[in-house]
Amino acid sequence: MKYSFFAVLFLSLSLHAEQRLMQIDTMTAFQSTDCFTMISNLGDVNGDGYPDFAVGNPCDYCVYIFLGGDSFDLYPSITIRINTIGNATFGKTVCGDDWNGDGYSDIAIGQPHWWEGGQYGIINAGKVWIYWGGPTLDTIPDLELVVGDNEQNYGWNFLFGSALGQGGDVNGDGYNDLIVGAPYDDYDAHGRAYIYFGGSEMDSIWDYRFEGSGFGEDFGYAIDIIGDVNQDSYDDFLIGNPQLDGQLAGKAFLFFGGTSISFQNSIQFNSNYGQEYEGFGRYLVGLGDINGDGHIDFGICGEGYANIYFGDSLGQNYSVEEIPAERNIGGISSLSDLNEDGYNDFSLTDYETKIYFGGNSLENFQTDSTLDYWGKPEPLGDINGDGKPEIAAICRRNERYQLAIYSFGEFSGIDSESEQITIAPLLKPAYPNPFNPSTQIVFEVPQTETVSITIYNLRGQLVTGLVNRDYPPGTYSVQWDGRDDTGKSAAAGTYFYKLDAGDFSQTRKMVYLK
Repeated sequence: MKYSFFAVLFLSLSLHAEQRLMQIDTMTAFQSTDCFTMISNLGDVNGDGYPDFAVGNPCDYCVYIFLGGDSFDLYPSITIRINTIGNATFGKTVCGDDWNGDGYSDIAIGQPHWWEGGQYGIINAGKVWIYWGGPTLDTIPDLELVVGDNEQNYGWNFLFGSALGQGGDVNGDGYNDLIVGAPYDDYDAHGRAYIYFGGSEMDSIWDYRFEGSGFGEDFGYAIDIIGDVNQDSYDDFLIGNPQLDGQLAGKAFLFFGGTSISFQNSIQFNSNYGQEYEGFGRYLVGLGDINGDGHIDFGICGEGYANIYFGDSLGQNYSVEEIPAERNIGGISSLSDLNEDGYNDFSLTDYETKIYFGGNSLENFQTDSTLDYWGKPEPLGDINGDGKPEIAAICRRNERYQLAIYSFGEFSGIDSESEQITIAPLLKPAYPNPFNPSTQIVFEVPQTETVSITIYNLRGQLVTGLVNRDYPPGTYSVQWDGRDDTGKSAAAGTYFYKLDAGDFSQTRKMVYLK
């Protein structure tokens, strides 16, 4: 049975100083062949007090690490790259957590198409690379997780590393654990999931392995450690079993953590309609407490709908509400408490991304469709120290992938005459960035000002001036074609563009490619 229990709230263009999302930065892929596949909040990997995040780019065999800070911008702080057989999927999955208990978040990167044994080895066995966090980060892996075995002829097409689950301690030893999905194989695609216990000397030997029950189960397709659902001091986790290869409807399992973990101590959730290719369990996530009853809730998606499960104190009985989608579901995300009202929030993506703000009753849930056509978002925390939480999302536009950062908080809105109110001039992110051959620089002025836009190189030397004249209130755009003030093409590299308007000054960074 379908329920329409969410009160819809679209941002009005006539409101002022309203809490809302505002796009604060955008990064365009360096190359048209790049593909941004996922965003992951890593926690604080370098211990500077700011959360950090990663973006996987498997088409260029790399992962970008962005370190938070009060001068944060959307240019990778570190790029982790690997050169192995099957490297095309390095970075398809990424996650972060403190698995060795040293107080720094660590990084796990999945490479599902890695070949065990090299060119003539086990094809697509898969691998997970782990990098320890710390004050200084390097790109050398500290731990490598592999389940394929060339000598035993084991692991063909397992695609180990296709899903990663982190964020909890499932065995109660005081260290967070990592769960890795391997949803395929070359025999019957029944699928597997492996648990690796964290520890001060975490090793590469799995501690638990679970397998799907039969042909085409795709067990391990999606994984999430969702917290202590049944309040027994052990964190619990979800594993998706969408049965896509079996042409069945799909299912999912909630496993309860403890000193002994098994299917016998789990709950199975089934699809709503029992149809072929329904894909139930393809997307799932722990939502925290979205209705304020003190219990952990979670979401599991099928084709065209998402089920939201509201927990109880035993973790055994659930009320479930279905959210229908206009098209096939493309993901569900927990956004923590984005609007800081004491209720966790979440997003659901079909052809656009809707954000659902939690509330103390179903009727008080609200939606906001501000992320049109952007992919599944990821909460980042306060990455720039401005006191507002940020989220990130990716999409493909103009034949290139883009990464966008949104901040949530109270921003100037629109007055009663529907004219934008800006309390200070604003220099927006250049687009595209990186760029070749040209980029657009957009700026806003709240009142008539003498505005100058200038370009500087990394040495602080003036490259060229783009404008220097009076502008009435409004939004404007100027183009830089990569040439200096003599008309000569500038060298490829990083440049700064600066807005000066009256007593106001703002500078941003951009990258010129050749």
